[in-house]
Amino acid sequence: MMDKIINRYASYLLLLGALLCLSACHRSYEPLPRDERQISPEAGGRLHMNQAEIQSRANAYIRQLAFDLARQELELLSDKGVRDSLQSVLDKAEKFADAHLIYLYDSKHRKRYLNGKKRIAYFLEHGYLSSYEDDPSLVLLTLEDGNYSQPEGMDYVPRDMSELYNLSAYPQTTSLEISAGQLERLDLRGLQDLRRLQIKGAKDGLIVDATDCAKLQEIQVTGTPNLTIRQHPDARFKLIVSKSYFSSLSSLGVEQATSLYLEDVRLRDIDLLGKVSPSIASLSITVEAGDAYGTDGLRYRPLPFDNTFITQLSNQLPQLQRLQVTFAERQDFDRASFDKLKLPALQELSIGIRPGKTPVARSSWGHDLR
Repeated sequence: MMDKIINRYASYLLLLGALLCLSACHRSYEPLPRDERQISPEAGGRLHMNQAEIQSRANAYIRQLAFDLARQELELLSDKGVRDSLQSVLDKAEKFADAHLIYLYDSKHRKRYLNGKKRIAYFLEHGYLSSYEDDPSLVLLTLEDGNYSQPEGMDYVPRDMSELYNLSAYPQTTSLEISAGQLERLDLRGLQDLRRLQIKGAKDGLIVDATDCAKLQEIQVTGTPNLTIRQHPDARFKLIVSKSYFSSLSSLGVEQATSLYLEDVRLRDIDLLGKVSPSIASLSITVEAGDAYGTDGLRYRPLPFDNTFITQLSNQLPQLQRLQVTFAERQDFDRASFDKLKLPALQELSIGIRPGKTPVARSSWGHDLR
């Protein structure tokens, strides 16, 4: 009797084990939801995203010119038809960007597109650019140099930008403001309507090709030592140079300048007037205090305002109408030296002393310090 009870109990246990095994097998082979079934294991923590979300993100990355991120999203799509369609859009967008958008490389040779989000959105919608109008002012600044809100759609330039391409894709540009970073060459060919050029913070020895820019009217150069600008022979412009040093100003095409403004500029060749056009109408200079050494280890001297300089000024610039001289140090100013100027066309003479950085003593308040 006891044996029968034991055998029956064992049978129940076996039956229960079989049922549990079948239940476990059923859970193991339960099908996944349709939209996640073919997502590869590499998707990791993104498995919870549905296909519509992935497709939306891929489209957004294409419009943001983040093509590598768009490719990653395409790998997560299970619908081959949708994936192939988006791949076609991505290929077309990337080909368009390389041909019609500005792009750069940084010191690690990472590629980045600039100022092209509106352009590519228009292209993806219409399929062409023929009726698209760009802003004629092109701004390519680093975050440090652009301490104001960039216009909508404009991107900041990395400080270590080493290569820049496709400026010629914006032929309607009339004004270009750029932080040159680590560029060795800036190609402005194709910008035939360019009228204003402003360059900031270039490395020593940058070469600018402006041979197509016959309409240039103003060039501003700040913190760009030993810059060379290859000019169109018909270009005539106001030249403003500050916080820089040069072997010679002739590298800027100064002989084509109609007005020249020099502030905190030092030279190895201080024979400035031998390079300036005799038809120049305005000249503004600052007489700095002391020499300075460049990153090349060479010594650069400030412009003098001595008898030799004054004699050259009088002899070589007969058409000069406006002269402004600012002295960095009060002791360098000699009022009598200006009596020696012989400039027959001179209409305006301005003399100043740069304000000191130290505060004026309270005992001197209200006194004339000139």
